Amino acid sequence: MKFLLDSHTHTLASGHAYCTLLEMVRAAAERELELICITDHAPGMELTTHRDYFLNFKVIDREIYGVKVLMGAELNVMDFDGTVDLPPKLLNNLDMAVASQHIWCMPQGGDADANTQAMVRAMDSTPRVWFRSFWKPLDVNSPRIS
Repeated sequence: MKFLLDSHTHTLASGHAYCTLLEMVRAAAERELELICITDHAPGMELTTHRDYFLNFKVIDREIYGVKVLMGAELNVMDFDGTVDLPPKLLNNLDMAVASQHIWCMPQGGDADANTQAMVRAMDSTPRVWFRSFWKPLDVNSPRIS
């Protein structure tokens, strides 16, 4: 199977990765990927990017080393209301985003229905977002997800 893209990557800016943007894109080119999505953590997670990081993506070329580049974020779902950690103004600067429920950002104790509803609410209020959940059960049979 040939992979065409990597839709979730982190650079040094996320605080727990070890490559620059150019190193990430060069690695994608070496693996003959067509597209890479840079999705550094939004600021709701400690020791990661500042909100200002997401202000100036327009200066980054959208093709480097023959690989198309999307600049985005890994949003953190912060509560059961589906609040994410970037305001609409900054969300509009993104080409795309993923959003996650991390145990470090979201209250503990939610059951599958509460976690699912948090993701659905975040989807309803956030444009251009792909969602996933870490360490949180979701109801995959929910009519809003399936």
